[in-house]
Amino acid sequence: MLEELNKRQQAILELAISTGSVTNRQVQEKFGVVQDTALRELKLLLKQGKGRSTHYVPKSDKS
Repeated sequence: MLEELNKRQQAILELAISTGSVTNRQVQEKFGVVQDTALRELKLLLKQGKGRSTHYVPKSDKS
């Protein structure tokens, strides 16, 4: 799966793995992208929470 990801997606996944989760705002700030781009890139992760508390975690093999 990792080979199918672009460099930004790989970096987002690595960030989520190393920190446990990542937010839309973190992706926007770290990678200099707009909200829609961040949301599109975050689709590879598992969404948890709603509204301002939404964060994204790596999908396990079981998800």
